[in-house]
Amino acid sequence: MKKLALILSFLFVSIQSQAVIQKPMLFEISKNGNTAYIVGSIHVGINYSELPVIINEKFNSASTVIVEADLEAAAPFLQAEMAIPSTISLKSQLTGDEWIKLTSTLVPLGMTEEQIDFANLQSVVMTYGFVTAAVPQVSEPIDQFIVQAAKTTNKAIGFLEDYGLQIEILKSILDIEALKASLKQDNATAVATYQAMVLAYESGDPEILLAEILKGLTSPEDLKLVLTDRNKAWIPVINQKITDPGIEMIVFGAGHLGGSEGVLKLLMADGFTVTPLQ
Repeated sequence: MKKLALILSFLFVSIQSQAVIQKPMLFEISKNGNTAYIVGSIHVGINYSELPVIINEKFNSASTVIVEADLEAAAPFLQAEMAIPSTISLKSQLTGDEWIKLTSTLVPLGMTEEQIDFANLQSVVMTYGFVTAAVPQVSEPIDQFIVQAAKTTNKAIGFLEDYGLQIEILKSILDIEALKASLKQDNATAVATYQAMVLAYESGDPEILLAEILKGLTSPEDLKLVLTDRNKAWIPVINQKITDPGIEMIVFGAGHLGGSEGVLKLLMADGFTVTPLQ
C-alpha cells in the first residue's frame, strides 16, 4: 500500500504542512555556456509559498518554465474517456465490505453508486479518489502554482514528456489490486506515509528523499516505469531546451533527482555542471 501512496504523490496528490523549507532542492545546471535552474518539487504537503525566496528569484529570472507534462491538456482527454461507461461492474470485483467502504467515502463527495460501479478507468479513478479523500489538500501545489504564475507573467511553458505517458503509468500501476490494497488501509497509515515524504523533502537532500521513496517502490518494474526510464528520457529534452534563448526553470518531482540513475547524475554524465543552490 505504501507503494500506491508514493506513486500518487509523484503525480497528483497534495496534503497540508506548516513547515517552511530551509533547504530547497534547487540546482543550477550549465553546459556549453547555457544555464538553467532545476527545482525538485513535491506533490505532497508543501505550498509554493513555503519555499525560500531564492526559488522565486530564479523564477523571475527565467523566460521559460518547463514541467513534467501538460496536465491541463490531459483533463479533456480524461473527461472524454470517463464519459464512456465501462461494461464491467466494479462492484462485482470487490467484496461486500470493500464496496461499502468505497461508496461510503466517495458518495458524500458527489458520486453516485452507479457512477462508481461503471466508471471508465474505474480502478484508476476510484483508487485516486479514495486515497485523496483521506488527506487534506494544499492551496498552492508547487508545480501547478508555478505553471499558473508563468501564464500570468507571459513566460513560455514547455514539457518534459507527453501527458499520455503519465496516464499510461496510472493505468499500469493503479489496477484493481491497487484499489483493493487501498481499501485495506486506514486513513492514519496513508497520512503517515505522506508525512514521511514531506520530512524527507524538507531535508533538502535528494538521496534522503529517494531512500524514502524506495521503501515503497520496491518492484523493479515499477521503479523503471515511474522513475528511471523517465529520467533517461528527459536528458535529451533538457539538452534541447537549454539551448533555447533565455533562461529555463525546469520543475519536476524531486524523487527524480537522486541516485545513480537520477537526473542529476545523468546530467553530469552528459557533460553538465551541476551546482546546488542553498
